[in-house]
Amino acid sequence: MTLWFDVVAYGAAGDGTTDDRVAIQNAVNAAISAGGGTVYFPRGIYAIAKYMSQIPLIEVSNGQNLQFVGDGVGNSVLFRKAGTHSNDTHIVRITHGSNIGFRDITFDGNRANVTDADDQRHGIYIGGLSGAVSNG
Repeated sequence: MTLWFDVVAYGAAGDGTTDDRVAIQNAVNAAISAGGGTVYFPRGIYAIAKYMSQIPLIEVSNGQNLQFVGDGVGNSVLFRKAGTHSNDTHIVRITHGSNIGFRDITFDGNRANVTDADDQRHGIYIGGLSGAVSNG
């Protein structure tokens, strides 16, 4: 039986305005602590912001058997808020984990409206991972 971690249950608003970064990180941390599960993003736009000392926006470290699942491409969106400082930032950074996948989620880096945007900003950064990373 797969455990589900609904980001809204952890306080995410999904309204496109509220900074949902902490709520999403809390859901991710709970899934990691449980040894795996599904981090679920119901239909909505999950705005996330980063300030100078927060790199990356969402951190997945030592996660195993995790799925990030939305309600469809374009329906569940992780959106970088305008004005967010993006120096060396990724929307999600995965390090030292295994069997992590993404399905039915859109990543919008909002390139035109973030400070210091350049070609080194990625939706998902993967390093030190074993096993599958998939989109479904």
